[in-house]
Amino acid sequence: MSDANEEQLDETARLAELGLLTASLMHELRQPVFAIKALAQILRSEGADPRLAALLEHVDHVEDLIAHYGGFGASLAEATFDLRVPVREAVDMMGHRARALHAELRHEPADAPLRVNGRSSAALQVVVNLLHNALDAVEEGDAGRIVVVRSFVDGDNAVIEVEDTGPGLPLEVRQKLGRPFVTTKPPGRGTGLGLYIAQKLVREHGGDLSFPTPERGGTLVRVALPRT
Repeated sequence: MSDANEEQLDETARLAELGLLTASLMHELRQPVFAIKALAQILRSEGADPRLAALLEHVDHVEDLIAHYGGFGASLAEATFDLRVPVREAVDMMGHRARALHAELRHEPADAPLRVNGRSSAALQVVVNLLHNALDAVEEGDAGRIVVVRSFVDGDNAVIEVEDTGPGLPLEVRQKLGRPFVTTKPPGRGTGLGLYIAQKLVREHGGDLSFPTPERGGTLVRVALPRT
């Protein structure tokens, strides 16, 4: 058996094991997430900290993820939505980490609505995963820690780009990105699954995730989704 076939079999086995672990984890997470949500709703009704509303939005997102990865994804409703909305939510969610890293997180939204069909929560997950990777990249730098998130129209597509000023990616690594367990992060820092999941979600929505070569170094990730 060739090395390539052995690598493919090993990857398949690891994904199968990961699937079983994920299903078990999703099952166990449902109850504590439900309890957190119920308590937060009670506190909000009693006039507690207004930030509980933002907390409940995050809990709703977690519930959606649990439903999707717990095997109930087919039952989740799809709709037409403005892609700028989940992008803004992702930027807001990751803002605290950018501030902790003393990094500049720039948001350059499209001037007009970017209507696409699918799940807004899936788009949110994609952008959050891309921002996690971008902030990981600039964390290693000494200066000029900048992450830019932009959205715009390109023909029949709505496009999201996430660009960072990190060390960039060698060509041989860029060609393998999107495969499970391919990562440039040290052990214990990443598995490559975040990008794998992001690419899978983009393809499920009829889109494409690519890695153009940025003009100024660093890393550039582009997500193109068909506009409705």
